[in-house]
This record gives sequence, C-alpha cells and structure tokens, in this order.
Amino acid sequence: MRITVITILLVSAAMALGEESLEASPGVLWEYALAHSDMMHSMDNLIVSSTMIREASGRLPDPSARFGWSPLPLETRNGPVLFSLTFMQRIPWPGFLSRERSLASTGVDLATLNRDLTALELRSSTAELWSEMYLVRSRMEFLEGELARLQILLAAASAKYETGVVSLSDLLRLENRLAMLEADQYRMDLDMESLNNEMNSLLGRSMGEGFRWTESLPGVENFMQYNYSAVDVTDFPLARKSAIEVEIARSAEELSAERLRPSFEVGVTWSVIDKPVIEMGAVEEGGDGLMIFAGLSLPLGYSGNSYRHRAAQSSSSAALLLHSQKLADLASRRADLMATVEGLINMYSTYETDILPNLEMILSLTEREWMTGAKSLIDVIEVLSESRTAHLEMNRIYSQIVVSAAKLKELTGDTTERGEFL
Repeated sequence: MRITVITILLVSAAMALGEESLEASPGVLWEYALAHSDMMHSMDNLIVSSTMIREASGRLPDPSARFGWSPLPLETRNGPVLFSLTFMQRIPWPGFLSRERSLASTGVDLATLNRDLTALELRSSTAELWSEMYLVRSRMEFLEGELARLQILLAAASAKYETGVVSLSDLLRLENRLAMLEADQYRMDLDMESLNNEMNSLLGRSMGEGFRWTESLPGVENFMQYNYSAVDVTDFPLARKSAIEVEIARSAEELSAERLRPSFEVGVTWSVIDKPVIEMGAVEEGGDGLMIFAGLSLPLGYSGNSYRHRAAQSSSSAALLLHSQKLADLASRRADLMATVEGLINMYSTYETDILPNLEMILSLTEREWMTGAKSLIDVIEVLSESRTAHLEMNRIYSQIVVSAAKLKELTGDTTERGEFL
C-alpha cells in the first residue's frame, strides 16, 4: 500500500517542518502525526508482536526429558535399576505445523493493514479537528472586520444622534451589538487556544506550540479531481481487512480440523543398572538398558476438539457472510460520500457566485439609504448580521467539504503525497 512508501520519509519530513513552523493544513499535519503520534507507535509495536508470533509458530514442540528413580530397588534379571533417563519428542499430524504457520503469517498481514487503517483514520481525525480550527479562525477574522465596520457606523450614528436623526434606542442597540461581538471575540480566542492544544495532543506535539496558517486555500473543485467510482470496492482497505479476516477464519477452521487427527510420540529411555544379586533371581551380570519407543495419541473426543472444530466452521461461514455485507456497505458509503462532496461543492459555488455578492450589494445600498434617511439603523444591523451569517455558512460548507473528502480518501485508501493540502 502507498502508505508504507510515505512512512519511510516521515521522520525527515517532520524534521524539515519543525515545531514552530508547522503548516496548518490536514496533509502536513497528518505527516507529522504519522511520525510522532503515540497511536502510530503502538501500531508499530503490534506489528512487531505479530511478527514474533509468526516466528514462533510452525515449530515442533520442545522435547521433554524425564528422570526416574525408585527409593526401593527395582530388580530386573540383569540387576537393580538405579535410575533411568527418558527423552521424548511429540510430532503433530503432518500439515498441522504448516497451517499454524500460515495462520500466524495472516496475523502479520492483518496487523500491518490495521496500521494502515489507523493512519487513514488519523488523517480524517486531523481533518475534522482542522475544520473546527478553521471555522473558529474564520469567525475571528470576520468578527474583526465586522467590528471595524460597526465602529464606523457607531461614529456616524453618534453624529446623527447629536442632530436628532438617530434615536437613542438605535444607538444603544448598536452599542450592544458591539459589546456582544467583543465578548464573542474573546470566547473565540479561548476556543482557538483549546483547539490548538487538542491538535497538538493528537499530533504528539508539545502543548502550546502554534501553527502557521496559509493565506489561500485550495478551491473546492480540487476535492473532486479523482474518479473514486472507478476504484474497485475490493481494493478498499476495509474490504481487504474483511478478506483477511475471512482467510483467518478459514485457517482457524483448517487448524481445528488438524487437531482431530492423531499425534505421535517418539522417545528413548536409558536405564542404569547396578551389579546383579544372584539371590534376587538375576542370572548373569548385565549392562545398562536402552529402550526405544513410539506412541500414538488418539482423539477420542474428551478434549472437546470436535466442538471447537464445529465452532470454527460456524465462524468461517459468518466471516464470509460479513465480507459480502461489508462490500455492499462500502459501495453504498462511497456513493453517499461522493454525493455529499458534490452537493457541498455546488452549494459553496452558489454562495460564492450569487448569495454573498448579492448580500454585499444589499448591505452597501442599505448603508447609503440609512445615510440619506430612507432606512433605519436597525435595517443596517440586520443586513450586516445576515451577511455575517452567510459568510460563516460558506466557511462551514468548505470545512464540511474537507472533512467529507478526507473520509472518502480514507474509505478508498487514497493517500496524501508530501506537501498536499489533504
């Protein structure tokens, strides 16, 4: 998967970015998180763990050694047995070890894919948190512009109040509006500080470190540059994970069937014999004894392996059914996300080309009519509030486009090249 290629360059990329100059864009933040996040480090450890399990599988059991001694003489025709040593090796049914090894290898594949999925989910989480920061920052910037505009209106309204053109109630409403915006601006500062700390925590970065925001953002048309409908659903990471789980279930079923077969034991016993005592029935002085033996372990059903085998068969059938359902769900999810992104892009374009320019014109006309006395100050404040709401809504739509596009890329397994916005 392309993620594994990207991760090779992550450490050097993070060093190049630096703590202070980290760009606030989802793609750059994702690269940093892949290199520094404790979550990703834990997934690396799980891969190492699965690799060690694979190395330990498919091997013969360790041989056993036994020492035998009797407190009373154990007489034989060649003399009393002083003690005996037995070495034994258990050998499973042919094919058992290879299937065990295959199951462990599939576990490594699953751990590797889980790491890739975690990386994709981390990018989506980063994009979602970035969108919250973007909205708060956009609101803060718009508040500054609105406050400056209201200050100009307040100065003009104060002059008109002196001449009796503007009523005291209208002037007080304008002052209240300014006070509310200043309080809102203070709250936005606190929210941004909180979101910065949350982002630093997600990235594995020191608390209090800031971010560098770029002046321009990609146009919304850039989020529909890929034809995700052409990607085969079976190539989606979640589909491949489901296929691996089916393979694991089948391997577990085959391994449980192998446990129903006999296993073998081979060994040798060396007995050390003392000098014979004729009165005890020994006929002649003999030497030490060597006995080679072989055994067979028969599965009679007492261990419950037959029940485990039937359970593994049911699990295998369930995994296959879940895989079929997963493919259908992924296809539906892809269509839903693509429709969501396309709809949001269309709505954003409507705000950009029609709604906002019209509101700016209405606001400008209303201000002129107020200056001439044709409109009241309340009319100006209402139009200004409507314009502010429209700007914030357009920014909210943009943030939703980014988040939906990130989830679509997560679903399809599409990665982010170094330096890309998302």
